[in-house]
Amino acid sequence: MVDRKYVTPFQRMFAEQYDVIHRLETNKLRNVAKLFAHLLHTDAISWEVCFAVNYSAVQMFQFMAY
Repeated sequence: MVDRKYVTPFQRMFAEQYDVIHRLETNKLRNVAKLFAHLLHTDAISWEVCFAVNYSAVQMFQFMAY
């Protein structure tokens, strides 16, 4: 369990990292994803951070095309 004083900063970092994730190299992206996946899986941060993820209809279509 993460100390409560770190929950808010980690949740803020999630949104910040999501905004710049496209700039990261593959291995760095993988490590960031693993960190936040672990924090979400262990309920160390709230799943409400996923509201930072927004998809437009065009983005969803492009994703589904692959």
